[in-house]
Amino acid sequence: FYAPDPFQRNLESGMHVPPEGNMFYGLVQDGNDFWDATFFCGSCAVIRREAVTGIGGFATETVTEDAHTALKMQRKGWGTAYLREPLAAGLSTERLILHIGQRVRWA
Repeated sequence: FYAPDPFQRNLESGMHVPPEGNMFYGLVQDGNDFWDATFFCGSCAVIRREAVTGIGGFATETVTEDAHTALKMQRKGWGTAYLREPLAAGLSTERLILHIGQRVRWA
């Protein structure tokens, strides 16, 4: 993200602590990739049309459509892989309540 998140902005040591995304997009996704269980996050993905149509399209019954769609594809035998390279950039959440709400949705 271009902008610091609310924790980084408001805590005295915030700018000295790595962003939480580093843990997810480093350790967690690397671990998921090791077990062929990685999933795409948001719109940064290359997905075979055959895989998506084979599961009836993107999952829309949940707010975590990216993870849910990947799980459905994996159940049908499709493999997934994680490319540890930034493919998009953006702004972090501006207010703490928005930050927490986003993380609750992701959880």
